[in-house]
Amino acid sequence: MGRSSSCQVSIGKCRRAGTHLPRDRVQRQTFPADALEKALHVDTGNELGNPLEPDEGIPLKHKAKWLVAIPGAIALLVSAATPPRHAAAKPVGPFSKQVQEAADRFDIVIKNGHIIDGTGNPWFAGDVGIRGDRIAAIGDLKGADAKRVIDASGKIVSPGFIDMLGQSELSLLIDNRSLSKLSQGITSEITGEGGSVAPQNERTIEAQKPFLEHFHLTVDWATLDGYFKRLEKQGTPINIGTYVGAAQVRQAIMGDDDRAPTPAELEQMKLLVAQAMQDGAMGLSTALIYPPGHYAKTEELIELAKVASRHGGLYATHMRSEGASEPAAIEEAIRIGREARLPVEIFHMKVSGKTRWGWMQTYQKKIKAARDSGLDIAGDMYPYVAGATALASALPPWTADGGLQKLLTRIQEPKIRAKVKAEMADDHPDWENLYFDCGGASGVMISSVFNPKLKPFEGKVVSEVAAEWKKTPLDTLFDFIVADQGQTGALYFMASENDLQAGLRQPWTSIGLDVNELSLDGPIFEPHAHPRAFGSMPRFLGHYVRDLQCPRPAIVAARGSHPQDYFPAGAARASRGARASESRLLRRHHHLRPRNSHGQGHVHKAGPAFRGCELRHRQWHCGIRGRETYGSEGGASAARARLARGAEVAREFQVQGMQDWAERATCFTDALLNC
Repeated sequence: MGRSSSCQVSIGKCRRAGTHLPRDRVQRQTFPADALEKALHVDTGNELGNPLEPDEGIPLKHKAKWLVAIPGAIALLVSAATPPRHAAAKPVGPFSKQVQEAADRFDIVIKNGHIIDGTGNPWFAGDVGIRGDRIAAIGDLKGADAKRVIDASGKIVSPGFIDMLGQSELSLLIDNRSLSKLSQGITSEITGEGGSVAPQNERTIEAQKPFLEHFHLTVDWATLDGYFKRLEKQGTPINIGTYVGAAQVRQAIMGDDDRAPTPAELEQMKLLVAQAMQDGAMGLSTALIYPPGHYAKTEELIELAKVASRHGGLYATHMRSEGASEPAAIEEAIRIGREARLPVEIFHMKVSGKTRWGWMQTYQKKIKAARDSGLDIAGDMYPYVAGATALASALPPWTADGGLQKLLTRIQEPKIRAKVKAEMADDHPDWENLYFDCGGASGVMISSVFNPKLKPFEGKVVSEVAAEWKKTPLDTLFDFIVADQGQTGALYFMASENDLQAGLRQPWTSIGLDVNELSLDGPIFEPHAHPRAFGSMPRFLGHYVRDLQCPRPAIVAARGSHPQDYFPAGAARASRGARASESRLLRRHHHLRPRNSHGQGHVHKAGPAFRGCELRHRQWHCGIRGRETYGSEGGASAARARLARGAEVAREFQVQGMQDWAERATCFTDALLNC
């Protein structure tokens, strides 16, 4: 992304690398309040509930500069193999009058590191001087006075990483400590996969009712602007950007019905997309294997994408198929990008189903051909062969026509259950049979449940549960979904290692975790969560880049200025005057929002201390406090104990590279907190 630190993120500026879009293309529009009210069917003058009280700790900044995460959540303490020495752009010279004028004394000096500054240049050796929350100098700082010195010998100092697809928009309102992101150097996240945090109305809130009641969470916003204000009030340690979901606007206007929108309904949906884009959405997203998004035809999506395009957005998609119909799904994504005239991002690329393993290179040729023709299309991946989604997502999409409650009723009826069993026994071109792609019950693991009585089954595959319940695997799956009211999370072992490596080698592939932030205790902690939550960046950089040279480290470093093409080298530019405890949101042409106040999660310069969670007034309160309260909350030993629990989880999953992550995470936290 490589822009100067003075470049403001705002409508009409800095949306594409090195360019300024004409302001007449992105001029802010206004919408009559009664039109929005009519579209959402929500009284815009009434709040739907009381927001949480603002928590202590991390302040939220109101100015969005291009920033870099150094002491707060950096990759500096993630060890990497020393890359070959290259000539690089010259850093600031030896400690000099310029540096002395910038700071009489530094708060922090990070010395002897290999600096990857996010400009696309190879690494160079140097030091980073920080004063307050600003980078005061980069270069040779020998002799500089500092309150604290961090020796980064043999390690990389880089801007904070950006998770190209997280799911933290609601979890940040429940427990915002974000240890899973910060411990691996992630300081920014893009979220909103098909469903998004706004728009909200009675229809969308009703669909989320089990989740909201379980976590005592109240939706008190109708628009994206309202959500950002709520997030500002509570605080966030990571930066957040979001798409507006096509399924979200569809549900707001049409509910969960499996039908095409009327012309009037489509216009209402377009109005909601336009408003979300004005409120700061980064584009339009889809998740086309899930109802109600699955019910949308291509032409409907093109019309919505055209609205996002007019506001400088992109189209990001969980394609209609990652299995039997993946070639057609790729063509659909390309068609939407071309006809709506906007860039395309393919979420969590994979090839699902053993019978199709090895096809990744064929799909890559399709994407390369589209890129060669002039379409800006890229993708992201997580470095694991297992995916994760709801257990109910294994069912045919028609079972969810009308919403979750109708699904739960249908699969209890013997005739419908027999029909579903027959459909799930085979591959299908018109819907993605995750159960079949995983080889059946032995390839689907229960990862999280809401029903306390089902907790003993977390971490077990469906075939093990079936043996215990003395039922057939599919009857077990159906009954489990009903018993947990459709809230069960599952891991699906459906992809191959060779296809994964083939995808990671591409210069246009970035990293997206596809999981919300979490910590090692509290209300959203899941002991059997997918290891990508804590391990994606270390596994990618350690196992794939360093150990397997997939891709080569020099390629990772050289692509830091194009995070849309390659993510981990950093999406910010480390430059004098940039903030040292924040990172900028990534995408070559996107704004955060007009007032630039939602995305800047300022990490406390003293480092976070981990505080517990408690339920007060039917709301969860979790957070991070400054070091002055560190000892009273259990201190370093408590933090290390939680990390040790994380190591146990890693060993339980027996995923290669995860123990390495646990060791690095402990080292990272100790150094960060000065334990």
